[in-house]
Amino acid sequence: MSCYLPYASTHSIQEAVVGIHFQGEVSSETVRQALDRARSELRNVFPHSNETRKQGIKIDQGNLPPQFVPSRLVGFELSRVKANARPACVLRLSEDALTVNFLEYKNWRATLEDSQKYINTVLPCLKLATTPVMAFSLRYIDRYTFDGPHDEARAELLLQGTSAYMTSNCFRVGPLWHCHSGWLEILDPENHILNQLNIGSAHVDRVSTVTIDHNAICQLGLPRQTAESIFRPPSGEKAGFEKILNLLHDRNGEVLRDMLLPEMAKQIGLQA
Repeated sequence: MSCYLPYASTHSIQEAVVGIHFQGEVSSETVRQALDRARSELRNVFPHSNETRKQGIKIDQGNLPPQFVPSRLVGFELSRVKANARPACVLRLSEDALTVNFLEYKNWRATLEDSQKYINTVLPCLKLATTPVMAFSLRYIDRYTFDGPHDEARAELLLQGTSAYMTSNCFRVGPLWHCHSGWLEILDPENHILNQLNIGSAHVDRVSTVTIDHNAICQLGLPRQTAESIFRPPSGEKAGFEKILNLLHDRNGEVLRDMLLPEMAKQIGLQA
């Protein structure tokens, strides 16, 4: 009988992304310091590295031709790869965010611990007093492939028609559809979570595939200007990194349980 199969057999997670987001842009000097430290302390974890540079153009108001401005360092990527040469994990610093992409997912506890370790290696080099952290984020990309003929793939073989996150049209149009939505969750007067949920069914590598992309961003009411305020907040603090990331992880589980058929939720370890 045709059915959907989770991406990794025991779970459906293709990628998990943990991030912190800055108010303002990180300077080139700061990026260089962070890259040198990360290369030194994490070389056994991330053997590969690349710099990200931005090229500018200066346009004169007269008749002079445009001039290229020397490129500047705006970010970097450190990575390790799988046996097939595809990325397994990527630590990325851009002008306004620091993220860890896990493309070889183990479990949530390992993901949380590793992301804290990698982020905390880079943070001491960042001038958080001038570019404070204003948000934490957790993104999950789950995939389910259809084991059967493409034209037999239907949403109801994987998803519940009663889900609050699905439109009924997706259950009437066959194997190709998408459903994108978003909502805001108020944690308290200062902190709230922006949820972006993109669900779609497409033909990927000749196989009908449903992708559930849930990005949850906790926007902080108060800027975090030190690493200590991020990872070791005062007792009772509701918006510390670990507390918020655990909350975003739990929310993702709730969304999936609402959408998936009970047998699939059980198969990937999401018990009600």
